[in-house]
Amino acid sequence: MKENRGIRGSSATNNPGGSYSITDVNNLTPVNTYTLEIICVGGGGGGGGSDGISGAGGASGAIVSGSLTVSPGKLFYIGVAGGGGAGTGPGGQVPGGAGGINGGGDGGYSGGTPSSGAGGAGGGWSGLYSGKTYYIIAGGGAGGGGANEGLANDIEALGGGKQVAVTNSLNGSPGVIYLGDGGGGAGGGGGYWGGRGQANVNVTFDGREILSLGGYGNTASGGGVYYNPSISGVEIKLGNNGPTPGTAGAANTSTRFGYVPGSAGSGAGGAGSSAGTKGNVIIRYAGARRGIGGTVNSAGGYTYHMFTSEANIFGSTTFIT
Repeated sequence: MKENRGIRGSSATNNPGGSYSITDVNNLTPVNTYTLEIICVGGGGGGGGSDGISGAGGASGAIVSGSLTVSPGKLFYIGVAGGGGAGTGPGGQVPGGAGGINGGGDGGYSGGTPSSGAGGAGGGWSGLYSGKTYYIIAGGGAGGGGANEGLANDIEALGGGKQVAVTNSLNGSPGVIYLGDGGGGAGGGGGYWGGRGQANVNVTFDGREILSLGGYGNTASGGGVYYNPSISGVEIKLGNNGPTPGTAGAANTSTRFGYVPGSAGSGAGGAGSSAGTKGNVIIRYAGARRGIGGTVNSAGGYTYHMFTSEANIFGSTTFIT
């Protein structure tokens, strides 16, 4: 990390921690440090279950990228998001999709009489952390609401980083079962602040059926994004909403070192009755290999470490500088 040593002119005082190279007249950088460029992609939400018509499509995960200066021997943990599971249906009280690994909220059960589609689950978060310090978190997309009665599948699922209501943890909350004959609510995405799930609660007003705010909303929220103040050059791309009904939120892109989402870890949302896609984490630095962890390759004078295996905070992959 850069230190402001208060240097004036071209000379520097001795530093007991090691040698330094002068980068400008006021700032010195330890010569044994190097810079990581990091991309984290949140998981996509799963689509809602069908009932004659398709359930709503899930939203895509956010992308958060930036740079971090590190010293050799630093241990980082990598959390890789799972995609949210698809809602099932049609059926009476059929289960919603399972939340994506790393904090995705489960989809809500369909109503009990007679049959509808269950809610899709939220995608998990992807991120880089060390101990209790989080450096980057990319939130997962919300799941899509189940079809048919009620309005669950008529409300767009929100992409990663887009939030109307949040939890007090990294986990998205589950969607709510429909009371009566109707689609289950969608699960919220995992993130620095987990997204709230969807409450598909019917009420009647002036002879018309409408959707109540139900305490925390008729819209499932994506998971929150975060970057530590030590991260520089931050770029945030919020996830794409899940259009209704049935079409998934498209995978996002980033300008960071020409990143193009791959099929294995794009963070795309799932179409109706289809699961969302898992996320990924990519770390690169200039020169020959120095770090340990992930799938490693080299191109254009850089070394890349790619992490695509889904892993939560209790079973995270590691990266050692």
